[in-house]
Amino acid sequence: MQNGRTTVTLLIPTLLIPTLLLVILDISSFGQRNQTVNAQGMSTRTIEGGDVNVIYAGSLISIMETKIGPAFIHLGYDYRGEGHGSIQDTNMIIDGQRFPDIFISVGEKPITKLIDNNPSLAKWYIGFASDELVIAYNPKSQFAADFEKAKTGATVVSGSC
Repeated sequence: MQNGRTTVTLLIPTLLIPTLLLVILDISSFGQRNQTVNAQGMSTRTIEGGDVNVIYAGSLISIMETKIGPAFIHLGYDYRGEGHGSIQDTNMIIDGQRFPDIFISVGEKPITKLIDNNPSLAKWYIGFASDELVIAYNPKSQFAADFEKAKTGATVVSGSC
């Protein structure tokens, strides 16, 4: 016991937090695009600064606002980031309340909602991160014995909470 607090035991199961997913949406313009023709007569596009609007899972606010946003600004973009729950973000996009260039979600469900929407608001996504879920419990808890059993890999079913 430290500072009047009971020590907890950690249980690290093999559960994974849903993969973070990135989708680049076709519903707004990313920067200011200029069209030119190269020496082979092929049309090319270049991006020169402009706005980049990013909606992301609220759990990413620290990294988005201290690292990713400033990186866009350093590259000459006017970064505008906004974090909410992933399903809330998806609903705001579907309802026409937000028009992001990039949407970063936790889990596949918000992205598949955009893909399955009529009309579809996304064509693809890419998973780029995952992490383990860690559970801490008090060894004096009424559920401590269940957690100890779970550590061995046993399936544990407890009564309703």
